[in-house]
Amino acid sequence: MTLNYHNKRGSLTDPIIGMILILSVVLTIFAVVTFWNQFADQIEVSTADSVANETISEDLVALTSYYTWFDWGVPLLVVGLLLVSLITALKSGASYIYSVVSVISWTIVVFVSWVLKEIFDEYASYFPTMAAQYPIINIIMTNISIIAVIWAALISIVMFAQNKSGDSDINSSLSQYYG
Repeated sequence: MTLNYHNKRGSLTDPIIGMILILSVVLTIFAVVTFWNQFADQIEVSTADSVANETISEDLVALTSYYTWFDWGVPLLVVGLLLVSLITALKSGASYIYSVVSVISWTIVVFVSWVLKEIFDEYASYFPTMAAQYPIINIIMTNISIIAVIWAALISIVMFAQNKSGDSDINSSLSQYYG
């Protein structure tokens, strides 16, 4: 099976899919780190009387310290998804007739981002220590609506600005092909 991405066009649904992806990544991070913390606590209790207790404790602390990069990984994910959306939106133009559809898409983006923020708030309330351990993730997820609106605005600007040059590029290539 081969994946073919060369015909990908940017659209206003990219922020919705991106936000769902970001929320799923954040919830997975919380679940994995919660599992790891419980596992590390149980290993420390199990090896308390062992000769290798000091070595195991040092290794667990070292491994746990590596998980702080999750907090910096989510902003990189957001910026990466935004850049991919903007680059693919450059390939597509939109007529101003579709501005009504754009406004409807914006309202859907705002509604979905509000729902995802509420899901994160509910999930974070069950794991308050995890939310405290990852402040950058917490900031991003509590402001996901603002990020989604900025994301949709940038895509709209790029798509509607690309219209004239995109049409001229298409017309010139069609005239070269068909004569």
